[in-house]
Amino acid sequence: MTFLQQSVHSFYGYQCVVKPAVPLTPNLLAASQTRYEASKILLKYNSRQNLLLVTTQDIAHRKSATQPEYGIFGLDYRPGTTCVVSTFRLQRHVSRAKMLERLEKVALHEIGHNLGLPHCTLNKHCMMQAAQGTIKQVDLEKVWFCEACRAKLR
Repeated sequence: MTFLQQSVHSFYGYQCVVKPAVPLTPNLLAASQTRYEASKILLKYNSRQNLLLVTTQDIAHRKSATQPEYGIFGLDYRPGTTCVVSTFRLQRHVSRAKMLERLEKVALHEIGHNLGLPHCTLNKHCMMQAAQGTIKQVDLEKVWFCEACRAKLR
C-alpha cells in the first residue's frame, strides 16, 4: 500500500487504488505556459470514479479571466469525485518526511472538498482551513478535522 493509500484508508476508511501515471499534455498548460492549469486537469480527468490525481508539476489556478493565475497546492470539485494535488510547492527546501506530511494534509483536504466540506474558519489547526497560498498554514494544520467539520461529514 502506498503512503497516500494508507492515509486515505486511515483517515476516511476508504480503500483506494493507485493507477499508472498519465502525462500532462501541453493543452493543460496555464496562460503563463510555465505551469499547468489545475481546472483543466480536473476537467480532462473528471470521472464517476473518485480520483486523487497527484503530480510533481507546478499547478496554478485562475478564478476568472480578469484575475491573474496563482500557484496552488491542490484543487477539487466540491462536491465531486476528482481532485488534483501537486508536490511541486510542497517539497521546497524540506526533507522527504516533511513533504509527505504536507502531501497527506493537502490530499485529505482536497478529498474533504470532494465530500462537500467547505473551508473551515473555526480552528486554525483543522485540515479544512484555507491555506491562502501559504505553506505556513499547511504546516500549522494537523491531520485532523475539528468537531464542526467532522459533524458535516456525518
